[in-house]
Amino acid sequence: MYNSKLRKIQKLSILVLVSLVFISCSNKKDIKIYKEVIRPVKYHTIKSSSENQDLSFSGISMPQEQAKISFKISGNIKKIYVKLGDKVKKGQIIAELDPEVYKLKLREANIALKNIKAKAKNAESTYKRIKALYEEQNVSKNDYEKALTMYEVSKTGISAILNKIKQAKLQLKYATIKAPDNGVIAYILQKENENIAAGMPVVVLNYGKKTEVEVGIPETVMNKIKLGMKTIVKFNSLKNKTFNGKITKIGVSPKLNTPLFPVTIELENTNNKILTGMVAKVKINLNKRRNKNKITIPTLAVNEDSQSKYVYIIKNIKNNIGVVKKTHVKLGKLTNKGFEVFSGVKLGDKIVIAGVNKMKDGLKVRVLGE
Repeated sequence: MYNSKLRKIQKLSILVLVSLVFISCSNKKDIKIYKEVIRPVKYHTIKSSSENQDLSFSGISMPQEQAKISFKISGNIKKIYVKLGDKVKKGQIIAELDPEVYKLKLREANIALKNIKAKAKNAESTYKRIKALYEEQNVSKNDYEKALTMYEVSKTGISAILNKIKQAKLQLKYATIKAPDNGVIAYILQKENENIAAGMPVVVLNYGKKTEVEVGIPETVMNKIKLGMKTIVKFNSLKNKTFNGKITKIGVSPKLNTPLFPVTIELENTNNKILTGMVAKVKINLNKRRNKNKITIPTLAVNEDSQSKYVYIIKNIKNNIGVVKKTHVKLGKLTNKGFEVFSGVKLGDKIVIAGVNKMKDGLKVRVLGE
């Protein structure tokens, strides 16, 4: 009987033990492990909105100054002293006419002066003699007036001949043309031994310390073009060479037979590498006068509360985990890049651009990228 009770007690112990194990296992299934939820977000890094807005145009290089050099008198071209592309200095002889015809005129004028002076001397002597006789009433008034007239005519004749001599000397001087400034011969338009009229160009001289490029600008952007705007100029024939320039002249009417307005760009530091007529590609930066630190932010980043507009800035990012900070901002106008921002954020700030409505100040977030 004792053994029977012992077996019952053993069975009862086993049953209790099994029950405890079952209960223990059941409780383990009901245990919940709570983990911190970190919301993933996309962000935008604030950058300056003054990225260059460049417009490109084709242009042609030209000298700062160009002169068509001609004779002031007509004649036969005796000699042209320059060749195409020659560099010349101010005062250097370019060409000359046959001077013989003008030398002859000068000689004739000098001979005429000698003759008229002799006649004038005789007329003066006669006048003085007649005047003395007239004062003594030994000649008539008519004789006196004739002598006076001859004397005055002779003096006038001397003056006329002196003017002819002066003109002949000028013509002889004009038979030679010289360079008005240091420059390069761009064109030779005449040949030796040809007859030429006064004013007909003989050569074209490019001169001036600067080289210029002229471009044609359509009217749609003319209101954006301002004097002094900086440009970058490249030439097809000068590989890997870039030249800085600025706008110095703006046309007020289109070029003949085109809808384009002429705009002139003065180049800097060309070192005489650029020849007239070279094709250029010109970039004009239209943002020259804009604030370099102007900031714009995407419209998706902006929300509004009872105070004003705000954004969430992601702070203290480490291992792609950061904390958002609600920050009120002062906005400007809406542009195609987003809102202009006057205060509240700065360059380099990272702001949330997705799920802004689900954010709250101090919330931990996982940054996914821009």
